[in-house]
Amino acid sequence: IRPLPLFLALAAAVLAGLFVSSARADVVIGELRGSGATADDDFVELVNRGSAPVNVAGWRLDARAGDDGVAGSVVLPAQTIAPRGKLLVAAPGYSLGELAGSNVGLAGELPAGGSVALIDPVNATQDAVRFAAATVFGEGGPLGSFAAGGQYAFVRRANRTGTGDGYGLPSDSNDNAADFALVVAQGQTGSAGSALPSIEGVPGPENLSS
Repeated sequence: IRPLPLFLALAAAVLAGLFVSSARADVVIGELRGSGATADDDFVELVNRGSAPVNVAGWRLDARAGDDGVAGSVVLPAQTIAPRGKLLVAAPGYSLGELAGSNVGLAGELPAGGSVALIDPVNATQDAVRFAAATVFGEGGPLGSFAAGGQYAFVRRANRTGTGDGYGLPSDSNDNAADFALVVAQGQTGSAGSALPSIEGVPGPENLSS
């Protein structure tokens, strides 16, 4: 029989592990767009920046319009994102399945003038991105928007100031405008509605199998 103080200490350690694991998870929104070929040609790519796998069972994505109305949402099933791995959530009009198939379907869309948050099972916001200023979700400055019909995307910039395993990870300074860049088609220099630095390329969504 274990002494009571030892038993209590072990119980406290187990309970602490249950609640800390989610708080310590380093899963962020790595790439997303609010409209592509059609208004709901949307996707959100989640990336695990941490060194341990993360099971996102019970986590949810919550997309809100500019007036705080619900625009789209999904509760994530029991799926594990490996360290540096990706998970792809896509809206009904998602058109890039040949690049990466959706792991989870989003009911609704990502409104260009709204915001989206990644929320864990204890209702703590793990990450959030805003397209417009003064939205209910988001960190720092907004990303802006772009018109439907183009192959644009917002992608988190690589951290080139870190050292060791931190070098090259997606930046997470808690300022959306500083952390993301706008991917634009070849020959373009930007998109009306967004003042973010732009890079030539195409959207590059990845999934659990990428």
